[in-house]
Amino acid sequence: MTTYEQTHQIIIGGDFNEEIFGSNSSMRQKYIVTFMYEHRLCTKEVGKTFISANGSDCTAIDYILFQETFKESIINISKCEFTANISDHYPLLLSLDFEITKSSNKKTEFKPKVKVKWDKADLSKYTKIINEGLLTSLQDMKTKDDIEKGFYDITAVITKATKVIAQKPKVRKNKPKLQVMSDEILKAIRNKKTAFYYWKVNGRPTDCLDPFLFEKKNYNTGIEKAM
Repeated sequence: MTTYEQTHQIIIGGDFNEEIFGSNSSMRQKYIVTFMYEHRLCTKEVGKTFISANGSDCTAIDYILFQETFKESIINISKCEFTANISDHYPLLLSLDFEITKSSNKKTEFKPKVKVKWDKADLSKYTKIINEGLLTSLQDMKTKDDIEKGFYDITAVITKATKVIAQKPKVRKNKPKLQVMSDEILKAIRNKKTAFYYWKVNGRPTDCLDPFLFEKKNYNTGIEKAM
């Protein structure tokens, strides 16, 4: 953090496992607040972000931190609520006004390596291309410069011959990802969380005839069936 805070705009986001706002006086909260103060970091309160096992919002432990010097560029930080979220945390959305300049460094074009299976290659064609190239490259070699040029020409001839006989790489198309999430699965996951909560608050019974244990196992099976 110290290395880059003077040269970069730093944004930190995630689960801090602690409420930053409020006065619970825990050591973790003190560490976080001290860290923010030392590095001049700010955040915004967006409400409770963690969902308990019974499905209710209970604590605010997720934050996005940003530098005070970058405050004017922060448009908004909000909590997102949508039905497809199966996590026990609400995702946070950061909107900012910031222009990313394109790097002037030119990226090196990726060129796949030529791979030759010599046992299957057309060696006669390879030999023919090299012989034809050598006849041209080795003519009138009288000076040191001629020899140096001839060396590069021979290298180019060998490279050309290798590319000609090399097997063409097979283009593999990635299959589209299977979309497994559905309303039925989401409902089964919520039911499983609720069943687990009631089983836990009732002392985690182990009796196979206990209704809470039965419901917990039943909803585990329900998710497998839904998938």
